[in-house]
Amino acid sequence: MKRFLITFLIIVSGCANQLPPPGGPEDTKGPVVLEVSPLPNTTSFHGNKIIIRFDEDVDKRSVQESILITPDTDTKPEFEWDGNEVTFTYPGNLLPDRTYTIVVGTGVKDRIAGNHMDMPFQFAFSTGEKLDKSSVSGTIYAPTLNKIKIFAYLTEYKSENFNPDGLKPDFIAIPGSDGNYNLSNIPGGDYRVISVIDENNNFIFNENLDKVSVSFKKTFVNEDSSIAGVDFNFFEVEDELNSVSYLKTLFPVGTTGLYINIKNSAENLPVGIIFNSYIKNKKLPFDQLRSDLKLFLNGETVESKLVFNPVSDSVIQIFPVQKFEPGQKGKLTFITKETADTINFSVIERDNAGVVEGSVTNKTEFQHRVVIRLMPTTEGLFTITENPEYSGRFRFDLVPEGKYRLFSFIDVDGNGRFNKGSYFPFELSEPFFFYHEILNIRERWEIENVFIRF
Repeated sequence: MKRFLITFLIIVSGCANQLPPPGGPEDTKGPVVLEVSPLPNTTSFHGNKIIIRFDEDVDKRSVQESILITPDTDTKPEFEWDGNEVTFTYPGNLLPDRTYTIVVGTGVKDRIAGNHMDMPFQFAFSTGEKLDKSSVSGTIYAPTLNKIKIFAYLTEYKSENFNPDGLKPDFIAIPGSDGNYNLSNIPGGDYRVISVIDENNNFIFNENLDKVSVSFKKTFVNEDSSIAGVDFNFFEVEDELNSVSYLKTLFPVGTTGLYINIKNSAENLPVGIIFNSYIKNKKLPFDQLRSDLKLFLNGETVESKLVFNPVSDSVIQIFPVQKFEPGQKGKLTFITKETADTINFSVIERDNAGVVEGSVTNKTEFQHRVVIRLMPTTEGLFTITENPEYSGRFRFDLVPEGKYRLFSFIDVDGNGRFNKGSYFPFELSEPFFFYHEILNIRERWEIENVFIRF
């Protein structure tokens, strides 16, 4: 039987024990696929056995849970092992004139150290004379790539308004450790592509269990052609002010039932800070909050005017009529007949801040204003937003020291918030961009030439 040799490795050892000698280097490398059968890109394949050989002993269960064949077959394969080699056999023959892709996912781990494969390994073969060569590729941006998959549905035989909930996808891809994926060797056609956090690993989207992300690109693929840049985002780029998870991050103001997003003696606040507040159990009337919450700056006795923007019955955004100045010190006071509470804070000074500047290039059809956000990965910092024109230079002054992820989107609907789209009824997200590295902001340092390209 012919096999495809990917890496040739000979290990000479006089000892059958695979454990490294005491004091030796720690094993940190994951398994590697050495051979597969049939050969990649084989055509006119008429068998029903797939063989994969690894370079080391692997955890058998992890392999059986991580091997994927698309399109899906109606029967489950039977697995047989011979050392580091696994053979999985499908009862009966595979469908004729069909291109199949085998994916060995990163869930595969070695038996001794438990190291996972760094990247998924995939290859394709055809039971007919022709091998499909179209592809869709992109990047997934997420706090963790665990359980994330790409599901693609051919819409040719489906209603335009079909709901993917509970449906088997026609094709599936698994991202590598860098977030990149490649949905390769698929036929040309019109696809609905979504990314899913597959919580129960059943390779089916369940809307009551799984999180889902929608891209900003249409995915009509011509025969033997490719579409790149079909990206997906799972980061929370908007504060969901009414969500339980966000409300849990707020700080109580005495015993009033009022909560706010800064604590007493907070320092280095951005000049554009917005005070997000929450009235627990709605026990504090909004009119009382508006009359009794006051802002004083730099020790003055004359209060500064505040704007109160109700988001819901219990969530209110509060901010000064004019932006804060660098180095200002202020206090919020909440004084009623029953209580007197004060929150002191200070705004960042120029000498304690860094700068980020760069440019935006927008070659899309959407010539709208761009929103750029510095989203902190350092705890205790706030997201900072700029709104430059659709292209040209941008500059963040007065950035508190810390690490930030830069996210930008084209504000197509003009509401200042990222529209993440919808899987049903289907709507593309707004075009977005993540800078390729985390920005490490330091005091009195300037980061230049940050390029945002749409």
